[in-house]
Amino acid sequence: MQDSVAVCKALSIRYLWIDALCIIQDPADPSDWERESERVGQVYQHAYFTICAMAPPSCHQSFLARSQHTIQFDFQSSLYLPARGQYTLHFAGLSSGVPVFEPMLIDLYNSPWDKRGWVYQEQELSPKKLLFGQHMVYFECGRNRLSENGEVFSQDDAVDWSRWTNFTPEQVYRDFREAIRKYSSRSLSYESDRLPALAGVAKCVFECTGSKYLAGLWMEDLHIALLWVAKGPGIRQSLAKRLELLRASRGSGAPSWSWVSHPGYIEHSLFACLRGLGTDSHLRPEYTSIDGWTALKGAGLKQFGE
Repeated sequence: MQDSVAVCKALSIRYLWIDALCIIQDPADPSDWERESERVGQVYQHAYFTICAMAPPSCHQSFLARSQHTIQFDFQSSLYLPARGQYTLHFAGLSSGVPVFEPMLIDLYNSPWDKRGWVYQEQELSPKKLLFGQHMVYFECGRNRLSENGEVFSQDDAVDWSRWTNFTPEQVYRDFREAIRKYSSRSLSYESDRLPALAGVAKCVFECTGSKYLAGLWMEDLHIALLWVAKGPGIRQSLAKRLELLRASRGSGAPSWSWVSHPGYIEHSLFACLRGLGTDSHLRPEYTSIDGWTALKGAGLKQFGE
């Protein structure tokens, strides 16, 4: 918190919103949390910018006190003697399978922040972000990222949530399924937060489509959304172990046909396989939508946070 205050003071920002302070998280009286957790997405969408502490494993550690691995050495030109100075080399680290030419990827790969479920909306809905990594500071605006070393990167595959109103419903549903793929592998302290931590994104979909939300799926997209496939280490385990995992996920309160009931990574790869067969295939999606509805047991939140 002190680091965030220091950043705001340095940038002449008068107001600072911190979820742990601005949302009362009292198990005995969850009314404030239920009300405010629905608005978290709006906070990120309308923030001047979002401070993202990528490096520290907990909120009790500083994200400004970075441990820089540097080497400095003097140089002097042999062609022009007055040209002299000092080089400073920053060690960016190495991670298997991660390109070393973009330090941001390395910082994300090693970041506990990037693996938290509640952080997903922070990443996706904030139009501008100031990210403090282990090796560098980054500024993101829309799809563009500026690194501390001056490098500029364009994230062509990133979803621009602010432009969803210009998309067709099919495009919106497709992007939401991709959001589920990225979100489902993240960790949450409570399984009951699986839908609340995605409520801001769900609200964006509703504003664009007006579709009915059914425990993490959309009524008009059911014929595709139901074709989710569970991935991860639990898939190849025994039936007894699999049932144990399913029982452990009951805290989400979701029905078994929803991806929310699976405590791990999921993909909608089955439909992608069918679509990849081409137009000459005799297989085609054929369905009839009925009046679907859900009522999650014990849920005190509204539609998008159930």
